[in-house]
Amino acid sequence: MAKQKAAELAKQKATELAAQKAAEAERQRQAAQAAEEQARAQAVADAMAEEELNRQLSGVRSAWAGAIKQRVTDKWVKPYTNLQTIHCELEVTLLANGEVMEARIVRSSGDIGIDESVKKALFKSSPLPLPSDMRAFQKEIIFDFRAN
Repeated sequence: MAKQKAAELAKQKATELAAQKAAEAERQRQAAQAAEEQARAQAVADAMAEEELNRQLSGVRSAWAGAIKQRVTDKWVKPYTNLQTIHCELEVTLLANGEVMEARIVRSSGDIGIDESVKKALFKSSPLPLPSDMRAFQKEIIFDFRAN
């Protein structure tokens, strides 16, 4: 009888231990699932925040480009030309204070005199205006010059 009681007690303890292990495994599974869901939610929130920041910086860059164009246009001395519409692009390297370090024509207007006059105006405009949010600053920019 004592053996039978000891066997029943051992069986009961084994059953309790198995139930405890199953409960602990379920808690761990639920915790892992909650952590995974939280990580997914955080990734979505981060992506939305990054998208919003990129949208804001795009607007800042657009305003910055307009300010640069205005400054260069104010300094530009248009040479005599028969061209009705002038369009050229320069690759510009800037320092963090807006100073023009280098400018090179990457798309010509078709008139070297025009291209050089725009390049000269760019250097005369240095330092160029800076963006209102320095996170939008780019050391290398393409300056797209258009005039009628």
